[in-house]
Amino acid sequence: MDQLFKRNFLKGSTAATIGTVSTMVFHFGSLMLLTRYLSKDEFGIYALILVIVYLFSIIGGFGLEYTLVKFISTDKEEEQKSVLVPILILRGISLLLVSVIFILAGRFILHYFDIRITKYIIYIPILFIITSFRDLLFNLLQALNLFRKLAVIQTASAALRLVMI
Repeated sequence: MDQLFKRNFLKGSTAATIGTVSTMVFHFGSLMLLTRYLSKDEFGIYALILVIVYLFSIIGGFGLEYTLVKFISTDKEEEQKSVLVPILILRGISLLLVSVIFILAGRFILHYFDIRITKYIIYIPILFIITSFRDLLFNLLQALNLFRKLAVIQTASAALRLVMI
């Protein structure tokens, strides 16, 4: 194998591992705080909101992150340049469409989870739009082999979440 490839692979793997482990530590701290200061019902609603957010983030993403990684990581520079903007536009349109549908039909959808979640019906689309674009950014950084920056952003995001909690 090529020495440069091996070195880059090890650097990327190390950075990704450090980012993932530090993120897990901060998320563990967040969960510790939440379980200590929230009642069981409040924590259950928080967990349900997270599940709903990730579910609709996946639905609204249409798998575009995989397309992004495939075309950005290619050697052909013209493919790299021509794929990012259309994917961002498609992601924005799909998330907007899913958000509008969720807001209009949210009371019926959330009734199957817990009726108390309907108080947060306006915040859930905001959360899954932010989550979807964050995941797309993570995939873009991976495709560009910017694992150190990915690790820094993951760690900072998890630390900010802990501070906000």
